Amino acid sequence: MTHQVKGLLPDTLMLLLGGLLFLSPWLFSFDAGGTIALSVQIAGALLFVSALLEIFVFNIWEEWVGAAVGVWLLAAPFVLGFNANADATIGHFAAGLVTIVLVALSVSDHDFFGRKRQES
Repeated sequence: MTHQVKGLLPDTLMLLLGGLLFLSPWLFSFDAGGTIALSVQIAGALLFVSALLEIFVFNIWEEWVGAAVGVWLLAAPFVLGFNANADATIGHFAAGLVTIVLVALSVSDHDFFGRKRQES
């Protein structure tokens, strides 16, 4: 039972993070309809859906989606040219780092291809 709870916690936190990211333009009143809002909403929606799928049916591709979203959140301020906006850049960096850590925790008991590691 502990193993299931350990695997469920990062996925649940990623689900909450995805929801928060998606709603953040309205919750924090920033860049409504602009590039920053669109970036964070797409990232949030992808995280939310992939985490929801992970909770019910684990597939390694869902972890890869989470990792890609984390990398995107780190790169987006520079790729989309809003790195001069300190709040948006810090927010994207923080969300990206948290996402990558949660993905790492979630896959820590699986190998590269998603197979369960043998308990020693």
